[in-house]
Amino acid sequence: MSSVSYGKWVIQHDKKQTHFKVCKELLRDIYQNEPSAKVIVFMPLIELCTECAYFLNELNYDESFKYDLTVKTINSHNSKSENEYNKSADVIVTTIQSLGTGSDIKGVTDIICCSPFVSKIVAQQVFWRIRYIDKKCHYYDIIDESVQMDLYWWRSRSKVLKNMATKYIQLSWSEEGENNDDC
Repeated sequence: MSSVSYGKWVIQHDKKQTHFKVCKELLRDIYQNEPSAKVIVFMPLIELCTECAYFLNELNYDESFKYDLTVKTINSHNSKSENEYNKSADVIVTTIQSLGTGSDIKGVTDIICCSPFVSKIVAQQVFWRIRYIDKKCHYYDIIDESVQMDLYWWRSRSKVLKNMATKYIQLSWSEEGENNDDC
């Protein structure tokens, strides 16, 4: 399984939109704790970036969420000037490849990664998208425990991520009302 097939078969075919919902709830928590946060959300496919940005933008219409976020995408479907403009958004949804070398986004405080990868070098590159600023920064790696390859990839990259982090906490998520004793 590749990250592309993971995107197609795990995220796109999930009728419950679990990855998107987790991202939305994380954004809710992030902005509740730090209203001036800047977040990158990594998705495995460009098509998912657009879908996720649309889904996350719904937070702006939620009366219980008091912030007005700009949610934009950076990818090869956008023009170069559009991508440059989108770097100023509060929430940027992109792929790891679209945000390759040479693309610098200042002030990133949080990363939510829904794109599985195994490479320890990619783990360093993704983690260091968070820039040192005088705030607490967070990296969230979304793992689907029902996908064995996702767990395998996580075990490989987590060694690097845990060494780079100052603190490591494992969270689990379930929809309200669902019985999820396994988490």
